[in-house]
Amino acid sequence: MKRTLFFIIALVFIASLSFSQTKVNINNLEEHGGAMFKIDDDKPYSGRVFALYKNTDNKKLEGLYRDGLKNGKWTWWHKNGDIYSKGSFRAGLMSGQWEFYYSNGKIMAVGHYRNGDGTNEDKNGIPIHGRQSKWAFWHKNGFKSDEQTWKNGKKDGVFTSWHYTGVRASEITYINGNINGMWTYWNERGEKEREGTVEEYNILVRLEEEAKAAEEMAAAKMAAEGWFQKGYNAGMNGEYNAEISLYLKAIELNPDYANAYINLGIAYGKQDNYTKAIQMWEKAIELNSDDADAYTNLGIAYGEQNNYTKAIQSYEKAIELKPDYALAYWNRSISKDSVGDKSGGLEDTKKAARLGHPGAQDWLKENGYDW
Repeated sequence: MKRTLFFIIALVFIASLSFSQTKVNINNLEEHGGAMFKIDDDKPYSGRVFALYKNTDNKKLEGLYRDGLKNGKWTWWHKNGDIYSKGSFRAGLMSGQWEFYYSNGKIMAVGHYRNGDGTNEDKNGIPIHGRQSKWAFWHKNGFKSDEQTWKNGKKDGVFTSWHYTGVRASEITYINGNINGMWTYWNERGEKEREGTVEEYNILVRLEEEAKAAEEMAAAKMAAEGWFQKGYNAGMNGEYNAEISLYLKAIELNPDYANAYINLGIAYGKQDNYTKAIQMWEKAIELNSDDADAYTNLGIAYGEQNNYTKAIQSYEKAIELKPDYALAYWNRSISKDSVGDKSGGLEDTKKAARLGHPGAQDWLKENGYDW
């Protein structure tokens, strides 16, 4: 009996060793129903995984799955080979103590999780969900930045922060996620600068958030203007594909950039893509309905598609916004002529000539008309 018992234990020990040595690139796993599977395998994966950064031999992560869920110790690394974070999972959820580090090797944060699902990241990319008990954070220079207390993922206790220089910055008390009592703020010289109630704190936070949002928006608009200028330069050099890409980049940074939509429409027009050009100019008009040039461009695109009715409507809107718009009268005369309205076309041509349009004047001279 003893020999048999020993033999069984030895088998279990060997099997566990074999399990721990199994290692698969995490990119060779795929998710189904919240669990990870090896490709072409019908059983949730159990074993070790790893990943490497592209073009280097540096590790990106290493961990363990059990029945398709993260389990046990996991570690992530920065590209330079220094550890980014390490901690444990239990049945797919963050559990116990976790540590986070800057790429310079200095500690960023230490704290505990209870059933954290890895969501709701803070400004440093550290998950908030499931935070539990004491948390400590540090600035990149090594000075402590924050001490916090959490309960079931909610702020609960005294939150203290320090300036980058190590001087205390603020102190706030929370109960079940809500501010309780007074809050205090000290400047970088250690002088008490503000103190107030919950209501005053909320107003301050809102004003600071609005100021930050305005600052970020201004920066995005400035960057968008840079891409806009690059797009314009590309168009002047005949690089139309690049021109389109650069205007799209400007719009990505500033979605309300009406002039970028106008120039993007022109760029599509250069490629005879009038459907896209129309879409761009309609967007420009949506952003700025008083832009007579956008309506004129829209009329030209509709004319190129032989949709003279919409072309005329677009020119009429341009003229309504800008009654002395010679180009709009001249273009409308062509569209009217195309639908058989000869007298209306001639009237618009004379109007364009009186407003100084050289093309209209030359046409009238060649055909013996006065204006």
